[in-house]
Amino acid sequence: MNKRFFLSRLPDLLFGVAPFYAFFFIAIPLSAAPPPDLPGEDITNEYSRNIIPEDSVKAKAPDYSPESPNWLDKASKTWDAPDLAQQIAADHNPVNLGKGAVYIPYFTKPSLEPEIEIIDKNGKVMASGKPGKKYSLLPGTYYVLFGSGPHKTRMVRSFTITEGTITPIVPDWCGLVIDVVDRNNIPFPGEYELARIDHFETYGRGYGREPDLGEELKTWILKPGIYKIYGIGDSYNTLTNFVTVRLLPGELTDFILVQNNPEEMKIEGGGIVYAEASKKLTKNWKYGFDVGGSIDFNAENDKENDTVITSTSITLLLNSRLNYKKDPVDWISYINLNEGVDFSKLMLSRLDSKTDELRIFSIFVWRFLHWLGPYARLEGNTEIFPEYARGPETVDKHYFLKLNPDSTLYEIDSLPPNSSLLQPAFSPLKLEAGAGANFNAFDTRYFDLTVLTGFGFTQELRWNESEIADTVAIDTTDTLFYQTYRDIIDNNKSRNIIRKVNYPTRPDYGPEAALNSTLRLGRIATIKSELEVLIPIRTGGKFSFKPYLDFRNTLSWRLFRAISLVYDYRYQLQQPADNQAHVNESRHQILVQYSYSSR
Repeated sequence: MNKRFFLSRLPDLLFGVAPFYAFFFIAIPLSAAPPPDLPGEDITNEYSRNIIPEDSVKAKAPDYSPESPNWLDKASKTWDAPDLAQQIAADHNPVNLGKGAVYIPYFTKPSLEPEIEIIDKNGKVMASGKPGKKYSLLPGTYYVLFGSGPHKTRMVRSFTITEGTITPIVPDWCGLVIDVVDRNNIPFPGEYELARIDHFETYGRGYGREPDLGEELKTWILKPGIYKIYGIGDSYNTLTNFVTVRLLPGELTDFILVQNNPEEMKIEGGGIVYAEASKKLTKNWKYGFDVGGSIDFNAENDKENDTVITSTSITLLLNSRLNYKKDPVDWISYINLNEGVDFSKLMLSRLDSKTDELRIFSIFVWRFLHWLGPYARLEGNTEIFPEYARGPETVDKHYFLKLNPDSTLYEIDSLPPNSSLLQPAFSPLKLEAGAGANFNAFDTRYFDLTVLTGFGFTQELRWNESEIADTVAIDTTDTLFYQTYRDIIDNNKSRNIIRKVNYPTRPDYGPEAALNSTLRLGRIATIKSELEVLIPIRTGGKFSFKPYLDFRNTLSWRLFRAISLVYDYRYQLQQPADNQAHVNESRHQILVQYSYSSR
């Protein structure tokens, strides 16, 4: 793409943005006035008791109940953050003379959780910001507003400030972190909707992460209850494409959401699975290890034809994780191995590979400022087992006619065991690397903007690979060779033509960037924008000015309690060296989501 072509695509980009920001200038004046009453729902111990079932077996309250003396100790063990006492001790913000202070704890990181607001009895905002710090206030009664989702779903707690004391807000609310992964447990920025079932409340759209760019998952701060996670385009009361999770007071829940692929994003499963490192190795090191699989022996006896067919299948799934975490450093490494093979007669050359993937990934992030985190990553993907072309077992002698890439014949193989190597072990080997920085440019209640920029490298290595090319015409210019094997070449023998393949191994590299923003328009709407750009460097070390673009905007507008309007715009531009693989398309989608339940 030259500069003129790039300018020609600007109307597509502007057309995608214009509806959102036109709506912005109309909606902001309408939602600028403060609400007459405090929004949300007061979260108290009485509320928590009402949503927790009675323990009919034990005489004492369950450990997770706020009536139990050690419920908070039990709950804080689920946090990724220190417990409440350690958090207060670690905050060195002073309490101003003549004032007291309030402390609102966090479950993961303050930067990943929604902002809080502190309001006096007259409705005046006295302070706002992230949890995890002391807020100095004059003695008196105040309210704190916090939580995820639209304005009306936020929570409110009242507290009283006494001079010279620190008043902690005991967290009987919940935290939820949802990691979107594919079938191989690889995270990707999938999308989903979140709603509370026991009290019909929609919290809007959530997103996965792009770990290659050092992205972290946002933490939902929610009321205790039962929540439904369902697919994009479905309604609240859908009976397909959804999973549920129950949240208990004071606990952080790590949830895995499995989707089929980044295009369809259909939910295939989900649950509370510890896919991150959780076992302590030393003070700052944690590890995790999961292994599973099966062995299946099969024998089919066809008595009519007096034949017996035996097969053996072996599957293995291994996930291992190793994390080092000590502020401001975070180093995450993991190995994923997913293998599924069928053996015939327990011979390697009679192997059928159903699933064969080995992935090693490591990322190092140094967040020396809360808004800046340089990162470096390294990734390798390969297939362990070789791949063979095999002749039929019912034929005594099968021929493999082996060709050079120019279709000239160089060998004819008919030796047992009637197989020929197509792809050797550990080929292809794909290597990726990158380095850059993650900037939290804005992080407020109404607007978030994250900029990720860096330099990426990728190369795929292949060697000694061949392909089955039975329809290829053999070059017979070598008359002597042709005369020697004419009977095999021309006549109807049991045979396969195997041709060597030369794959290009030139690396692709270039600067890459991503912009993620969220604009919250008062209490009624949210605009989510994402832009990813890659500018490859072509032969000679020059920029090609043929960038890869992926631009997406989503407007979620809550019309009524049970009706929401979603407008989605997406523009994709891909310009690889192969012109046939070019993509230049845009898409508009309007969804009206409505639900009703008699409960």
